[in-house]
Amino acid sequence: MNKLQNKTIFGVKLITSIEFLRYASEIFILIFTARILSPIDFGIVATALVVIALSDSFTQFGFSTPIIQFKEDSLNLINTAWTADLIRAVLLTTLLIVFSDQISSLMKNDEIKYPLILLSCRPIFQSLINPYLNYLIRDLELKQYSKIFLSSIILRLIIVIPLTIYFKNYWALVIGSLSATAIKTIMSYFFIDYKPKLEIQFIKFKKLFSFSIWILISRFYQIIFKNFPYLILANNVNISNIGGYRVSEQIGTIFDNIYKKFSSKVILPSLSEVNRSQIDKSIIYENNFILLISSALYLTLPSYYFSEIIIYTILGEKWLFIDMLLKNFIILGGLLLFLSYLVSLSISIGFPKIDAISKI
Repeated sequence: MNKLQNKTIFGVKLITSIEFLRYASEIFILIFTARILSPIDFGIVATALVVIALSDSFTQFGFSTPIIQFKEDSLNLINTAWTADLIRAVLLTTLLIVFSDQISSLMKNDEIKYPLILLSCRPIFQSLINPYLNYLIRDLELKQYSKIFLSSIILRLIIVIPLTIYFKNYWALVIGSLSATAIKTIMSYFFIDYKPKLEIQFIKFKKLFSFSIWILISRFYQIIFKNFPYLILANNVNISNIGGYRVSEQIGTIFDNIYKKFSSKVILPSLSEVNRSQIDKSIIYENNFILLISSALYLTLPSYYFSEIIIYTILGEKWLFIDMLLKNFIILGGLLLFLSYLVSLSISIGFPKIDAISKI
């Protein structure tokens, strides 16, 4: 119990520090790019990213979660998980490139074609990340994780800021978005010695998929819920309003996004470890939930009441038109924060079906 507590506390501190730095850099990049670029630039990139997110949701296996959650040793599953996801990503990228013209026409915006082609490589970079990273997270061994993400944070800042100054258009956002995933992939092999190999074994795939199918349904719902408004906006409003929607969403739901990253690296592994042990679980669940509620209230209420000041101060006058939209996203972000903890809890005890059914 003491060993688990120590690893969890260390993990909480480490991931909290990394996520703080990561989101501080993300906010800095958002503020910097929003002041130089226009809402139209953000709208073009947001539309392209929505297409990729929606297509990814239909095919994403979500095998990282069973690697973390399974009670038995899951090391022998990671090559099959890695290979299956890589094949999926290559096929998805190929389809997006081949049908880029038709997608641009469907979204009623020809300008998204080339950003879409370049950004369609993101699923490949994401799937290439060293799969042993998930196994390390499973055991709350987070030193390599911290090195990977700290280096990627620094390198992304070095890349995005000069690009924004040089291009002064949406290409800075496109290359910056793609570089974030590419850097993380490269760093995962630099800091982790494990070298995955191509392997597909049907029995292993079936075992992974039988668990992750419910994660897939849940994630599909989340991505549709998050991205469906963009499809409506793309056909009914100008591109600058889509950019405003995108920026409002990024700022308003930031605390939920931080928790989700924090959860996948600390909360889910630690709750899964608690479930594998014989200790009293109810007190741990109760304490986590109380901490989450108090944190959500302290974070969201001030953001709601001072939204206009926040917009004017950090983004500039040209973004004031998003004030009411930002308030709505702040409320939504607080609600999603509660739901995210329930998701972690249901998955950690081995019932991903509960998460999927509740969201539907």
